Amino acid sequence: MRVITLVEDSLSEEQKNTGLNTEHGLSFFIETEKQSFLFDVGMSDLYRKNAEKMGIDVTKAEFLVLSHGHYDHGGGLNDFFENTKEDVPVYLRREGFGDYFSHRKTGLKYIGLEQELKEKYRERLVYTEDLYRINDEVSIFSVNRDSESYKDNLPAANTVLKKLSGDGEYAGDDFLHEQNLVVESNGKLILMSACSHCGIVNILEQFESIYGRRPDVVIGGLHLTNPQTFECEPEDRLDRLSEYFLQGNARYYIGHCTGDVAFLYLKRKLGERIEKLSTGIIIEI
Repeated sequence: MRVITLVEDSLSEEQKNTGLNTEHGLSFFIETEKQSFLFDVGMSDLYRKNAEKMGIDVTKAEFLVLSHGHYDHGGGLNDFFENTKEDVPVYLRREGFGDYFSHRKTGLKYIGLEQELKEKYRERLVYTEDLYRINDEVSIFSVNRDSESYKDNLPAANTVLKKLSGDGEYAGDDFLHEQNLVVESNGKLILMSACSHCGIVNILEQFESIYGRRPDVVIGGLHLTNPQTFECEPEDRLDRLSEYFLQGNARYYIGHCTGDVAFLYLKRKLGERIEKLSTGIIIEI
């Protein structure tokens, strides 16, 4: 199995002469022995352009899983629809096309998906449930919000993210639109959590309640840095998170909204068990 990073915020020194470009977002092309598909499409058509430079034809993806309804993960959705066959589905939560905003210094900025796509391509949209199995290798799940510790494990950076309710009021985003991807391949369980807005500990606990054990590999972003102030989660929280990660045997490939300071802190604690994501990175599992 291969997980190919088509879009990520950063580019490593080794990749700077490859012609690949970066943007604030995530997109992965996943290949198993049975199938190939996409997890997120970044904020533009860059996912496809980078794929072409890497010799990958993303138009042959059998489906797309969209992690949540933010532009930096679904901004390339229109490009995906225009460049794939009419029977290629997109799996997302029903709340994925909600009105989502980020609180900036200049006011609220819309960060949701292109609303017109909901009707234009409605026959290609497959709305998922809390636990949804696409096939014998690929499943999607959302987090149970009823646990006593759920709120304690939420990232502080979530506070700048809002949603517009039906009565026209802005409230804190509850991230009902977020879902996580699980791939079962050759006896391995791979968890992909693009932003972990619901809290990576909550996500891992939900995973364990479903599969009876921790994943072998975790890939994605942890949302440990405020996107406006670049302020990182406090060290005591990073310490608790490191200790939680060390309880299992998973390898971590982390980037995007995690933030460099938070990643380096986790790296000091986890050592070789954690690696940084960057555009062009190929993870062989």
